[in-house]
Amino acid sequence: MKKTSIIILLFSIVILLFGAVLIILGNYNNDILYKNLFIQFGGVFLGIGTISLIIEYATVNDFFERLSARADKVRNMNIEAVITDRNNLQPLPEILQNCNEVWAAWHTGGEMASTGKINYFKGKRMKLILLKKDCDALSALEKPVNSPLERMNRDIENCTRKAVENGIDVRWFSNSIVNSFTIFNPKRVLPWKKSVLQIELIIPYMEVVQRFTLVFSDYRGKEFLKNYIELFQTMWDDSDEIPRRFKR
Repeated sequence: MKKTSIIILLFSIVILLFGAVLIILGNYNNDILYKNLFIQFGGVFLGIGTISLIIEYATVNDFFERLSARADKVRNMNIEAVITDRNNLQPLPEILQNCNEVWAAWHTGGEMASTGKINYFKGKRMKLILLKKDCDALSALEKPVNSPLERMNRDIENCTRKAVENGIDVRWFSNSIVNSFTIFNPKRVLPWKKSVLQIELIIPYMEVVQRFTLVFSDYRGKEFLKNYIELFQTMWDDSDEIPRRFKR
């Protein structure tokens, strides 16, 4: 391993630990002002450390150890954008204007369903993976995202129902998704319809709109995009059909 790689790895670990310590201190602080400051700054440091580790050492196999197929290590990723606020993402209607197909793996899809954004995908060929109700991977998210299991189960049902109403093919995944992701135009045909990958990072205790999103495309980050397309196909094959009551 190169000396620079070791330095980057150690730096990333230190940043992650510092962020974790700030979040822990925030949770034990009774002063609301300092509590929020500690948690928010801790989340930022966790995000920076996570992004640094992903850039240096990210492999699909690291994210999903249970998927036995070995993935090539991705180094020197060419990131198109790092978005630190979900509200600053390119609006869905704009992305979907030049998009015929979408593949997505979300934890619950609660926000997409409750805000009606799921309706934007109507008329598109779309495959959607959601976590399976009551599975261990979903239970493990309760504390990091500060949402009770019962609520996440309802969100999954609601998103599944609305997705099916919009002609979306939905399956449930019983293993960890880790970070949700969406691929626009995974099978690019026309040159002006580029493929885009958005990965939203789960940062414990951070508000949903403040989560970091990494953006890649076949212009910048083509190899990483290719790995996620293959990853999605593996996850899709390993997912379960949704219960019959949701099907039209």
